[in-house]
Amino acid sequence: MQHNLAILGSRPLGEICLPGAFKLELGTNVGGIKSNVITQTLSIYDQLEHSVRWFDIRPFLLRQKTSFGRTESNWYCGHFSDLKSPLNWQGGCGATIDEVVADVNRFTSEHRELVILDISHITLLECHVAVMTGMSGGIQGVLTSGERHELLTKLAGIQNRFHAPAGKQLETFTLDAFIGQRQPAVLVLFGSDSDDLFDEAELTKREFYRSGRYAVEKHFVTRMQTDKEAVVSSLPVVRWLDPMNNPNSVLRLADAHQAQEFPFTLQELAKNGMQAGVIVIDKVEKADLLTLCLAVSLARLSPHELVVVYGGICITDGAARQRVQDAINARRALDITNSQCGSDPWELTVKSLAVVYWHDGWVKARFGTEGTALHFERDFFSIKRDGVETKDQALYYDLWRAHMMRGGPPDLDSYEG
Repeated sequence: MQHNLAILGSRPLGEICLPGAFKLELGTNVGGIKSNVITQTLSIYDQLEHSVRWFDIRPFLLRQKTSFGRTESNWYCGHFSDLKSPLNWQGGCGATIDEVVADVNRFTSEHRELVILDISHITLLECHVAVMTGMSGGIQGVLTSGERHELLTKLAGIQNRFHAPAGKQLETFTLDAFIGQRQPAVLVLFGSDSDDLFDEAELTKREFYRSGRYAVEKHFVTRMQTDKEAVVSSLPVVRWLDPMNNPNSVLRLADAHQAQEFPFTLQELAKNGMQAGVIVIDKVEKADLLTLCLAVSLARLSPHELVVVYGGICITDGAARQRVQDAINARRALDITNSQCGSDPWELTVKSLAVVYWHDGWVKARFGTEGTALHFERDFFSIKRDGVETKDQALYYDLWRAHMMRGGPPDLDSYEG
């Protein structure tokens, strides 16, 4: 975000769209095998390096009892569900809370950026761990005051926590207020489900905040496994495969879902005026999410101006912008290449191009990856409902998406229905 302070620094945080993610790695022996719980291939630090700025952190205190009578406890990021007896709580955990704190501190020591940790679903689970069968389904316990204090103490190890006056909504602070003096800032938010665990004074003295003080809309480009897919991915013949070799794993499904949905997400968000404050995805590995979020932020800032973002960088080069505008005006495809976009902003990475433009009363948005093309010719330029022309953005999105999914002819430019 430091790269875009000149453009976005004076804007309230609530008007800026942030990239978001969550991460799991290890799981229970029935519902929590790797194929069913791994949602990211990168560490928290590496996701931060790939421009993720908002994290869904769900702390689980796992109290694991071994066959040898030992009991080990630690705080992890996790995602578990209560499937009731006899399976009990099944799911998975990723980085420890200590690792999250270390990764965030390492990143903010190197970069003057804003990071947001959204804390929710704080739970104690008691599990049995056997050498041959792994971790059993967990049984929920009650956190003691000491255990709750331990979590707060661990999170208090996060450096550069932002200090906000009491009562002021965090989304109303400008980006400059957080990082405008080239200082990093970290927001630690606690969801409403933790109200019974911590009183306001406990949070305030550590510069933690209730999540209600950061009221923004979140948009998820994620896909949960269906029950059938989770069962199939757990069958003996495939359960020990690497998740990227298991066709029903969360990571493989995320790949397919993102390949289908990402080209449409920007136009989908235009239905509601680009209001998303956080966009959350699985499997962060490229600059696509940053490109998408920056395009949303710039479109909100200048709703009637041409927005061009390539490889996570706002394109200001006049010649490159004119090539995009010429393709829009001529209703023709635009190849997505470094030369067309004016430079290579992220070397050795497959980049994406996002374009938002105002066209005869419509907000139109196109998104594609390097080596493909944006198809400005495959579009609707007139839509009538019951004989009356309409500018309904939701209807436009539905029709345009259906047309693109069919790979329809480029000369269909009007619709009446």
